[in-house]
Amino acid sequence: MDTAEAQEQMLRKHKEQDKDNNDIDYYLHLPKLAYALSRLPEKVRNQPDFISFRQSLMNPQNAPYFRAIATWIELLSRSQ
Repeated sequence: MDTAEAQEQMLRKHKEQDKDNNDIDYYLHLPKLAYALSRLPEKVRNQPDFISFRQSLMNPQNAPYFRAIATWIELLSRSQ
């Protein structure tokens, strides 16, 4: 969630500077995200849809949706 907040701050900064959100040049959240994904429980990482999900999440074009995706990951990784 901290990574999502950092990404949202950069999106706000770009918006304040009247930059097009499709021209995002902030990618520092991606290494943090890769680390977080590698630390997910094995039951989550071994799901068949995880590879396409990971690729989608690591795509910089999906940055505006990052908080929703991060929330979903957090909910998946909670124990029952």
